[in-house]
Formats: sequence, structure tokens, C-alpha cells
Amino acid sequence: MIQAITTLFEHNFIQRERMNRMLRQLTHEELNRDFVAQASIIRVLHHIAATEHYWIGSVLGHKYEEEEIASGGLELDEVMRYWKKVEMGTRDYLGTLNESRLAYVISVQWPIGTVSFTVGKALLHLASHEVHHRGQIAILMRLLGYEPPVVDMIQSPECEIE
Repeated sequence: MIQAITTLFEHNFIQRERMNRMLRQLTHEELNRDFVAQASIIRVLHHIAATEHYWIGSVLGHKYEEEEIASGGLELDEVMRYWKKVEMGTRDYLGTLNESRLAYVISVQWPIGTVSFTVGKALLHLASHEVHHRGQIAILMRLLGYEPPVVDMIQSPECEIE
């Protein structure tokens, strides 16, 4: 299971860079244009990064050197710098995994009550969360008249499963 999880995260890391390069074509106004429910591309990007920070840092217990979260008027460079710091912490955390750690059950208190899940399930949830929102960004790019990059795993030779 470790190999599948690390492959999925590696795929996400590669696609972040691809998406970042493509988003540089957009203007500040396009990146910040609100669509439905205040969903702008820049807010979705920040949400993905902040969610990864939360899950790896708070839920799974990896401590980052810097607890820095971008806020306010978000710029693409600011969000991508923050996300890169989060990614470095995520890479560090993934490097510590073993099968027994993946099976470890975590319980957290959320407004709905106590929720329990394995570390492995939390990591799969986190990785699929990014995939979901990357699709959302692709749709928003199309609505703005851009052709988003191809970001699926099958067409990404950089991310091979051994």
C-alpha cells in the first residue's frame, strides 16, 4: 500500500508543477474571478495546500519547520511558495511511512463527533482530495477559455509504478 500512496502523491506533486506553469498564462483577475460559492482558481489552490497542511500537520502529527499559511489577497506566487513548503513536509512525512504506521488508527474530534480512520485511509483521502480539486480548476480554466494541461496518471510517464 505504501507504494500506491507514494505513487499517487508523486503524481500530484508533478501535476502541481504542470498546473502552476499553465496558470501563469492567466491574469490576476482571471485567477481571482469568483464562480459559484466564491470558488476562484486561486482560492481552490490555497484550499488544496491548506488542506494538505492540516492533514499532514494536525491530523497525522508531522511538524513543519514553519507554520506559515498564506491569507488575504492571494497571489499565485504566494500560494505556490506556501504549497511548496507544505509539499516538502509531506515528502518528509511520506519518507517515514511503514505498513504498521499505515494501519495505525487515529481518532479526531470534529463538530460531527469523534471520527476514526487509519493513517493509510487519511493519506488516500488527502491525495484524492487534490485530484478532485485539480479537476475543478481544469473546469474553471475551460470556463475562462483556456485549455488545461493533461494531468491524468496514464498520460504522465514521469510517474511510473514499479
